[in-house]
Amino acid sequence: MKMKKKITKCYFCHGGPVIKGKTEHISRVDGQLVEIKEVPCEICQQCGEKYFDPQTIRRLEQIVKLKTKAKEYITLPVYSYA
Repeated sequence: MKMKKKITKCYFCHGGPVIKGKTEHISRVDGQLVEIKEVPCEICQQCGEKYFDPQTIRRLEQIVKLKTKAKEYITLPVYSYA
């Protein structure tokens, strides 16, 4: 079994320390925004870039694909830039 390399420094800002944390993930499904809370990730403490392991990405895709029962609903205002 191949061991995954642990990320210790951010690839984007080239130096920020990366630590374990949780975040919200937002994606668009069938024209609707979907938020998934408490997603495990690694977060750069300098620029805020988030890294997800392959297992987490598969689980996010599964939640969206299966349209798991929503925990709550929110109303979101939409503005036009033009």
